[in-house]
Amino acid sequence: NIDCSQNIVIGEQAGSSNAHGNGNVLIGYNVAQMGTSGGANTFLGNYSGVQNTGSYNTFLGNGTGSLSTSGANNVFIGYISGQSNGSGTGNIFVGSNSATNISGGNSNIFLGVYTAGMKTSGNDNLFLGNYTGQYNYTGSGNIFIGSTAGYYESGSNKLFIDNQDRGSEALSRTNSLVYGE
Repeated sequence: NIDCSQNIVIGEQAGSSNAHGNGNVLIGYNVAQMGTSGGANTFLGNYSGVQNTGSYNTFLGNGTGSLSTSGANNVFIGYISGQSNGSGTGNIFVGSNSATNISGGNSNIFLGVYTAGMKTSGNDNLFLGNYTGQYNYTGSGNIFIGSTAGYYESGSNKLFIDNQDRGSEALSRTNSLVYGE
């Protein structure tokens, strides 16, 4: 904390490289350890926001946003939620292991355990329910509601409302409670 003010830092190596960030709350082992800047962040949990240089983020849980670099205005809650976020902004990921592989993507809302688990990018998605959108690697503009809804869907601008694993993308499109393009 070289040229900083109004920071609360508790934990071994927490904020140890922060040279210019102000107004941060950093609590836990290695929290924001490598982030050199970024302000108005709240990181709570071991390894939370380790590399983050963005501002206005809230990461709650061990490993949340740990590989996030310049992402801003994000909320990640739950064990390793948003772990690989990179530069994504305006995202809300809530649930253990939610969106752990996404490295780019903006304005996404993922709520549920393992939601968007394999997703690597995409914008403006809404996934509500455990395991929703598991294999939607790069899709944008999707709405998936219900446990495992859109589990196999690979495209963009799709609507799924469902409550069970249908076994494939084709079967999901024909047998879901609600499907639309």
